[in-house]
Amino acid sequence: MEMTKSELRKAYLERRSGLEDTERLMASHWIFENIQNRFDLMNKTVSVFLPIEKFKEIDTRFFIGLINANFVVPVVEGEDLNHIRFTKDTPLKISPWGIPEPESGPSVNASDIDFVLVPLLIFDLNGHRVGYGKGFYDRFLANCRKDCVKIGLCYFEPVEKIEDIGASDVKLDFCVTPEEIFTF
Repeated sequence: MEMTKSELRKAYLERRSGLEDTERLMASHWIFENIQNRFDLMNKTVSVFLPIEKFKEIDTRFFIGLINANFVVPVVEGEDLNHIRFTKDTPLKISPWGIPEPESGPSVNASDIDFVLVPLLIFDLNGHRVGYGKGFYDRFLANCRKDCVKIGLCYFEPVEKIEDIGASDVKLDFCVTPEEIFTF
């Protein structure tokens, strides 16, 4: 059964809110185990989101300390995402959106990013994703290099097809779940 992004967003926000903390942390661990086994991130520039705790997003924080990569994290500026260089010691503040963001740091151009770990609620078998519906990541991904690898992270297995994909929706190259890596 096909569903719209709005229907999927509502269903998967509810489903994700029902995850227990231990279940969420174990799923995050297995997702990053899969990433480490498949992708060579060593010395690459990797965009990684910091989890919004109240939305029970995949916990990316421990991953940052495990991999020798040049991490950057998104900062919302107006309608766009800027990226700031990040280490596990970077001081954070909570944005008006509830997102942990670096207090300051050097900015990094989208064209300098090799991999993007993309937050999402659910994805389909064609590599399309449902996020929170504001289009921040689609606008950012459209400005990345063609060879930048876009990897979605998801707790759940994909739906068959998202009904209302638009021209501005940017496809993923891969999506990693606790059980599997999907290639598009």
